[in-house]
Amino acid sequence: LYDPWIYYQNRNVIILYDGYPKAKRHFLILPRQEFLNVSKISQIRPIHLDKLRYIHRLGYKLMKEIIDPDMFPRYYISSNENEYNYPETNLANNRSPSPPAKSSQQEQMQQEINYDAICGYHSSPSLVPLHLHCASYDLNSPCIKTKRHYNSFGTNFFLSADNIEEALLIWTDALISAAD
Repeated sequence: LYDPWIYYQNRNVIILYDGYPKAKRHFLILPRQEFLNVSKISQIRPIHLDKLRYIHRLGYKLMKEIIDPDMFPRYYISSNENEYNYPETNLANNRSPSPPAKSSQQEQMQQEINYDAICGYHSSPSLVPLHLHCASYDLNSPCIKTKRHYNSFGTNFFLSADNIEEALLIWTDALISAAD
């Protein structure tokens, strides 16, 4: 069944074109309920870190794809789906595995993407369930009609995916230190 709102989907996520795009290119990545059953960013805990990383990697690859569509064909994400296997969290003690070290290539890719695109969450979303916004950084759209629309992406109201991961790592370290 064809749905024009769906850009891509797999067993873990659905990537949709945003119904009210605030940029020339604007997508939402929604985790399927079976994968990550969370309504908003305030419900995220360290145990969710691996699944969030999976979603964020998809978001960064998506932004790389749409920022430079000649470099990456439309189905680049699906052709590399096996790359997105995330490590299992140790549920016995609610600890996530140590984060893998970022390669210089990964860091360079994120820097390039972050320059031209944003990936993140609204601190107080109007849509449930949890969803990652991936948008070109132009914030140029007829859907930006009020200051609130711009502020929802152009200020601290918008929480970057990288900052969420960093906060969860700090929280995890604090929990581990408290347990020792």
